[in-house]
Amino acid sequence: MVTSDGFVLDANLAGRETIGRHTIDSPLALDTLVECPRDELLSRLQLWSRNRSPVPGKLVWRTPAGPQPYRLNAWCARPATESRPAWIILRCDSEIASPSRFLILNQQLDQLRSEINARQQTEARLTETIAARDDFVAVAAHELRNPLNVFHLTLQLLYRVAENPGADVRGILRKLKVQLDRIISLVDRLLDVGRIRSGKFELEREPVNLGELAREIVDRFSDLHPDVPLALHLESQPDGWWDRLRLDQAISNIIANALKYGMRKPIEVTVGTTSDSFAFVSVKDQGIGLMPGDIDRIFDRFERAVPFSSVEGLGLGLWIAKRVLEAHGGAISAEGQPGRGAVFTVRLPLASETPIGV
Repeated sequence: MVTSDGFVLDANLAGRETIGRHTIDSPLALDTLVECPRDELLSRLQLWSRNRSPVPGKLVWRTPAGPQPYRLNAWCARPATESRPAWIILRCDSEIASPSRFLILNQQLDQLRSEINARQQTEARLTETIAARDDFVAVAAHELRNPLNVFHLTLQLLYRVAENPGADVRGILRKLKVQLDRIISLVDRLLDVGRIRSGKFELEREPVNLGELAREIVDRFSDLHPDVPLALHLESQPDGWWDRLRLDQAISNIIANALKYGMRKPIEVTVGTTSDSFAFVSVKDQGIGLMPGDIDRIFDRFERAVPFSSVEGLGLGLWIAKRVLEAHGGAISAEGQPGRGAVFTVRLPLASETPIGV
């Protein structure tokens, strides 16, 4: 705000910053703040003091950074009287943005681009996660529905033949048990996912002979799959301080995987020790093998070497096996070539007697 006789009365924060003043305690001569002859300046002020509507114009202000041109609109806020000059409002807009303003604008644009990119990446991950969830739910529903359907049909058969003295009731009950065991196994795997991810997956360690455990597992699978040659080679029978049930689960998952992709060809299970104080179990099949890009991927949740529609399963067995072994301080690895089978190797530390959390 200025007077018609050429003095500055007040200014907002932007105006004070422009002229390099924190405050305006006393009237300032306007001609000391702008690049304009006093006579010309007074003539403009008289013009502006006679107009209540904005009048466009231009002034070059002396700023701390040097002369800066500003467009303006000026109008009379209070007319002059015999005893006092008119009050005039000058509203100024810079014609040239300062480098600092450009820098701030660029920084804001960069931040906005970064936020947009981050949001797009998050949306892409969410889309992938939702798609994976939907695929998994569909597969889980399919895998559970198959044994449930068989279970239901077998129950209907049992109901019909229950009163027939010559009926093979025990055979029907065995079929029911097989399907029930399959349902329980699927549910247990789903529960294990929740336990592992919530940190409630704990080990109950005890002395275990790895050779004896491997023999039990191989015998069990041989009974279930008598048409697939399963051979066990004991290079040694290492003892360790491990969770027997969890190791049984992990090794069983690996052998089940070999049966699933082994094309009914012979499978070899080898137990021994390494020179660096580790026990090992290797499972070698002669099935479809592995693509180079699949070796790491197959140990992730819900991942398999072939599409979901090709073979049954939830894609959880190897992931659970890996977490069980890592909980023991061990590891699992895989190698293979397309059409030439695969070898999965489990390594377990022999000397570990202290439970290791997941």
